[in-house]
Amino acid sequence: FYKRKLVSNIYSYPMDLRDGGLFIIGATCNEGVDPKQVVEEIREFIRSYTPTPKELDKARYNTKYDFLRSFESSEGTGSLFGGYLAKGSLKPLLEYYQSVEELDGEGILAVKKYFNKGITLTLYRS
Repeated sequence: FYKRKLVSNIYSYPMDLRDGGLFIIGATCNEGVDPKQVVEEIREFIRSYTPTPKELDKARYNTKYDFLRSFESSEGTGSLFGGYLAKGSLKPLLEYYQSVEELDGEGILAVKKYFNKGITLTLYRS
């Protein structure tokens, strides 16, 4: 997206809910770029993407770092535990670090089935 100069900014954010979640992808299109083209590019990228071992290592490292960093303050620790308690169980929190370590390409590819069911996109113009 950046190399082709379609967008100046792109990000993703998983909504971590108790029941089925929502995965948000946002992008800021460059001037003169048709947002519908960007939408189609994002769809195709999601459907065809396969992570490399280097990308998986980077994701593991960053996820562990963010997890450990949340314990640096009492507010972060309380928010982390409170979030899991609100979802009904601390068990996923206690198993989180190990599950990140076990993350592999097949696990990520298994998630793609949810994106194949349907990708809904909303465009905004400013």
